[in-house]
Amino acid sequence: MTTSASTTGLSEALPAFNNTLGAAFIGGIIASILYGITCVQTFIFLKGAQADRTYMKIIVICLWIIDTVQHIFVVHSLYYYMVSNYGNPTVAKDPTWSLVAQLIPGTTSDTLVRSVYALRIWRLTHRKQWIVIIGTLSLYYAGAAYAVAIYQLAGRLHFLDVNWLTWLFDSALPCAAAVDAFIAIVLCFKLYEKRTGFRNTDSMIKVLMVFTINTGMLMTIGSTAVFITYAANPDNFIYIGVYLPTSKIYINSLLTSLNAREYVRGPNNVVGDSAMPIFDNEGSMSLTTLSSSNKSPKSQILKSSGYPQVNFGSLTAYTTRTMPAKVDVKDDTEISTI
Repeated sequence: MTTSASTTGLSEALPAFNNTLGAAFIGGIIASILYGITCVQTFIFLKGAQADRTYMKIIVICLWIIDTVQHIFVVHSLYYYMVSNYGNPTVAKDPTWSLVAQLIPGTTSDTLVRSVYALRIWRLTHRKQWIVIIGTLSLYYAGAAYAVAIYQLAGRLHFLDVNWLTWLFDSALPCAAAVDAFIAIVLCFKLYEKRTGFRNTDSMIKVLMVFTINTGMLMTIGSTAVFITYAANPDNFIYIGVYLPTSKIYINSLLTSLNAREYVRGPNNVVGDSAMPIFDNEGSMSLTTLSSSNKSPKSQILKSSGYPQVNFGSLTAYTTRTMPAKVDVKDDTEISTI
């Protein structure tokens, strides 16, 4: 009877944690699931990355390490609130160091993923103004997140003590949503411009556009949801629960595009001998023969015309009608990994 009475009294004394610790707990569960997916996708990429450039392998490994560090901080913060301080409702007003520190690796991974997408846009367009837009918005968001994290870590402040920084959150979070939407729109637009009029290449471009729209939409929805939940009620943990899985969505979107290359190219990754049109500067068309080999992922082509190449996995076409003359696609990952 005494134990039952004390338990009842404790439950009546404790406030509801649905929109504080409960929201963070749900966000932590989703983040854990996505972290597991990140580990699997990283393993798949490294296992089949023999043809990828060294810098891309380094980026993927760094992203996995950064994501692992962030997830360790997330798990520690949840353990601190729900186990170490179980039954202590006042602890929810104080951000533990790990909950604040996870902002740093999370923001770093987000910025690195956006940099990879910016590199793809640069190689497709060579337009500096678009890179400036992406870089400015991304760096502003990253700077704001770093500033808040360092400020809180240095002062060990309560959540309510940083309300004067609301303007920084309110300006930085829309920048994150805007840059994610901008990246998706630009990539889809440039892919649409790469249509050649041939069924095989256009079909692959459509698949790439679907991947780009889906991954870009997920990234935009994630950053927008964080902004809306924070703007609606910054005094609870709902925005924290939404934020925790967001950086893992970014990493998985990039890994999905990398690991989907073989699917996009087709099961055989080979284009048989066929005649393909070549357009010259005057708009006239001639035919050349494409030959491919099972031993090489790139097809061989008659290069006497000297026109720029458009590489689509194992299919290579020369054209000046569908892309600028100065575009230099150095490997088959420029298009097929978007």
